[in-house]
Amino acid sequence: RRLRIHKPAILSLESFSGKVDLVIDRQKLSLKRGVALREGVEITTGRNSFARIAGDGNSSVAIPSNSRVRIVDARRYLINDQIDVQVRVLEGRGEVTAPKIRGDGRYRVGTPIAVTAVRGTEFRVGFVPGKDVSLTEVVEGNVVVAAGDEEQATAAGFGLSAAKDGLGEQERLLPAPQLIDAGKIQTEPLANFNIEPVAGAAAYRTQLSTDAGFIDI
Repeated sequence: RRLRIHKPAILSLESFSGKVDLVIDRQKLSLKRGVALREGVEITTGRNSFARIAGDGNSSVAIPSNSRVRIVDARRYLINDQIDVQVRVLEGRGEVTAPKIRGDGRYRVGTPIAVTAVRGTEFRVGFVPGKDVSLTEVVEGNVVVAAGDEEQATAAGFGLSAAKDGLGEQERLLPAPQLIDAGKIQTEPLANFNIEPVAGAAAYRTQLSTDAGFIDI
């Protein structure tokens, strides 16, 4: 008789909007808030869609439009009550709030070519399949990014790219763009926001939410 050494870590679909698919072993799961997500589940968001995975310790992974994420590991070991969670961004992006890790616990978010390990921080991971480029952007705290035989610690305010041949150079992240007259009352049928340009920016990423805490995006 085999001994049971771990149980599933608690992961669930906290919120979603638009076209979101939950698939495991080629079978679609019921799409509803609070549904449990176990190892092997893939979450795919379509155009103008969004999903958020919630876990222990106030951890979360926000999945914006046109992204695909797989839960590789979601375990809590019985011998020491430590978690082992690994999420992989297969396409698009994931924005992560990691739990405070103690002892031998592990929380990792990666792509097909790089893995980011954390112990409580906020960061973003992206992957471009056609270009085989992985991106890590650290918002708060510190992370360790590993690709192949290389490994680098990356601090808040910096980003790091990775390719199949290893890690790139760290770069300071650009500041967030400011909205012009952000608090104006919107009276037209189409909401309109003006952005103050940021030097060096190639594009801008925006999010709209129905709540002040940006949970339901």
